Amino acid sequence: MDKETLALVLFNLGAIQFGQFKLKMHEQYPNAPLSPIYINLRIPSNKGNLTDELVEEIGWQFYNIADSENLYYQRIAGLPKAGDPLAEAFILASDGILCSEELLYLEKEETESRRRILSDIRGVSQEGETALVIDDMITRATTKIEGVDALRVNNLLVTDCIVLVDREQGGVQQLAEYGVQLHALFTMTELLNIYVESKYITKETQQKVAGYQKEVEKYLKKHS
Repeated sequence: MDKETLALVLFNLGAIQFGQFKLKMHEQYPNAPLSPIYINLRIPSNKGNLTDELVEEIGWQFYNIADSENLYYQRIAGLPKAGDPLAEAFILASDGILCSEELLYLEKEETESRRRILSDIRGVSQEGETALVIDDMITRATTKIEGVDALRVNNLLVTDCIVLVDREQGGVQQLAEYGVQLHALFTMTELLNIYVESKYITKETQQKVAGYQKEVEKYLKKHS
């Protein structure tokens, strides 16, 4: 499946919606502007719509990124909960080069007001090994940094992270400052361009999302 087809399938499945939405960012900044776009890249058991076939496709796309960019790693760590099935699909996409023993699972604590990744890790690893982090998307880098911290506390190295969508709201820069390079299959700009060219959304909707990104950047600079 090429990238454009994947983007359209995600839209048709309802994994990408347009309206007014609260994000994880609103847990820390409840008065931040509402997002005009919502991206839900989760499986049904985790309140999403991704089919098994789509998860497998994303795993293949991720593995292709790692292979084409010669990423170095010995372990695969999906960030809970959206990243876990994508990490498992990454292993399957390797066609036997990797196996489930390379997978690491991080623990997540959820309360009414906050979700955070804990330092507990399930899986086998050795001190000094490099773990490749996998997740669905990035807005700010808060969750990714929590995951990187958990892995580093367990004496693992982290240099790279793969996501499906970069919302282009500062996460790339924050991760880079943390010594981690982000690799995204889509940027928000790329996604919106595909949807406009395919007449799935109007230019006005595209401009609304772009305006929101500038507005929220200004808000976070003022309140961070």
